[in-house]
Amino acid sequence: MDWSWILLGALAVFGIAAVLLAPSRYSSASSNAAGSTVQVVVLGDIGRSPRMQYHAISLAKHGHHVDIIGYKGSKSRLPSSFLQNPPSIPTLLVAHIVCLLRNTTLCIDWHNFGHSILALKLGPKHPLVQISEKYEYAVSRTAPVNFTVTDAMARVLPDEDFSILLDALAGYSAAATVRDLPTILAVITGKGPQKEHYLSRIAAMESGKKLERVRIRTAWLTMEDYAAMLSYADLGVSLHMSSSGVDLPMKVVDMFGAGLPVVGWSQFEAWPELVKEGINGKGFGSSAELRELLLELFTRNEALSELREGALKECKKRWDDEWDEKAGKIFR
Repeated sequence: MDWSWILLGALAVFGIAAVLLAPSRYSSASSNAAGSTVQVVVLGDIGRSPRMQYHAISLAKHGHHVDIIGYKGSKSRLPSSFLQNPPSIPTLLVAHIVCLLRNTTLCIDWHNFGHSILALKLGPKHPLVQISEKYEYAVSRTAPVNFTVTDAMARVLPDEDFSILLDALAGYSAAATVRDLPTILAVITGKGPQKEHYLSRIAAMESGKKLERVRIRTAWLTMEDYAAMLSYADLGVSLHMSSSGVDLPMKVVDMFGAGLPVVGWSQFEAWPELVKEGINGKGFGSSAELRELLLELFTRNEALSELREGALKECKKRWDDEWDEKAGKIFR
């Protein structure tokens, strides 16, 4: 029995029921001309989806009325519907059905593959993973417009492992004590599910005197404070590990936007699309490699200065220019 089609059928029934029972603002108009309404859909916290926020701003700048659809706190107001993926279940199918019923153009912004993230927990051969992959493929193939975060994704996310950073900082601290290197102030942003675990580990490392030349602080910042902090920093660190190999960490884009050089986990295909090795940043594949990069960059000021020059050049590439070239023509 092909369970994928049973699942698709069940999701279709659910989606149709949701659309028919929900309050409707039906409009038969279908146009991407300036002044039309475009929905930006995020099944999650819109505040933690900066790429979709940028899309919304760019659409508004081009004269569109923009509806942001997300969790409580967002306000909703349709010729075009702009959808983030993942999450893909049931969002892709529900949005697809709504667009069909309302004669709306569905635009999907691909950040990653939902099935590859599911495979991290269940394994690539699990039936649900295989069903999820078929589901994404079947629904997305009928979307008129698809944007992808990388070219690699167009041709075809475990949670960040902060132990890599902590081990590297401990190694730096030990070497810095002997070599009289500067003390590092490391600010870890976000509020992931493993935050308390790592806070306990940091406290244990501090009490064990393993971070004598390192000060670690955690913060959940407003967009304005986050941008200010990036502008004051000397070096950015990205621990993003791609499950699919073809997505990119948006935080690196944020860092380059502030002219901040980056060192990051580079063991995935799409990394070179964003970071040019030795020019605006450097990659690592282990805590030992990250430790050596920290020692190199904070020992040789000229090496860090060279990376900053490259990051400042990257800073000149603005979102509006890229959006106008790639996406703007779709919504004219």
